[in-house]
Amino acid sequence: MAGRVEIIHEAEIGKEGEYILCFHYCKFDYGDGNSEYGYRFMWRDPEGHLLPVRGQTRIPSIAYIKKLVAEAEKNGWGHYTGEEKPL
Repeated sequence: MAGRVEIIHEAEIGKEGEYILCFHYCKFDYGDGNSEYGYRFMWRDPEGHLLPVRGQTRIPSIAYIKKLVAEAEKNGWGHYTGEEKPL
């Protein structure tokens, strides 16, 4: 059975119609009865589709990271440790 990822919260940086960098809090379901919560970065293409990459996402600068994390904190989901199920 294949695993899947459920996006619970999302913050974005970029302009509509261009590539957008996303910061997600997700449930990672491994398909074997095990799951974990945690964060990830991913890109959306200009059509809004997530771009899957294996193990890495290029982030242009730390400023992008700081802005996305600040947005997550402002919106009440930047404090999760990955140990708890979010509200």
